Amino acid sequence: MKKVTLFIFVLASIMIFASCSEDPIDDYARYYTELIPDQEGQYLLFSVEDDITSEQLEEQNIGISNIIYESSSDLVNNEYPKLNIEKSPAYILFDTNGMVYKTYDYEKLLEYLKENPQDQVN
Repeated sequence: MKKVTLFIFVLASIMIFASCSEDPIDDYARYYTELIPDQEGQYLLFSVEDDITSEQLEEQNIGISNIIYESSSDLVNNEYPKLNIEKSPAYILFDTNGMVYKTYDYEKLLEYLKENPQDQVN
């Protein structure tokens, strides 16, 4: 009887610790690997229905070279349903752990990028 009680206690403890451990990689990084930048400390910007260029961002002193543009929110919702694009334009920022920021406002995107710059590439 003591062995059964001890076994249940140990099993419950393992389950609690396993559920408490935080995985830094989110579902976006698991399912949409093509949206994840190759280098740690870098961003990838996924822009829907607004063709942003790295030159536009450089004018704002923001250096992002990884930009993917998609012209149709319907296509994005079909191809990437977990992104749940509700309107356009949409701007989604990814790092190596997954999605870090999503907005429908270009000025808010710029504000976020200025406050949270990516690491400088050497």
